[in-house]
Amino acid sequence: MGARRRRGAVNLTTNGGGANRHSDDDRKSVTAQQSKLSDDATQLTKQYQSQFTALNTLMATMNNNSAYLTALFGGSKSAGALATNK
Repeated sequence: MGARRRRGAVNLTTNGGGANRHSDDDRKSVTAQQSKLSDDATQLTKQYQSQFTALNTLMATMNNNSAYLTALFGGSKSAGALATNK
């Protein structure tokens, strides 16, 4: 594990003789990007949830319509109220 030294707004980390510089501005930028990504993910989740709910409602309506039309006109192995093949 390398030694870590703090000098003002710049952190120096040494690891096996090499040094990596990370400024506080870089860290703030990464933090801001993480926050934006988290916000975007939350918004996308809400959008998908809304779309799923709308689709689920539509599918329930279509199933009800299908049952009504089958009762009215008939379907496989059944004659409906308006069927001419009774």
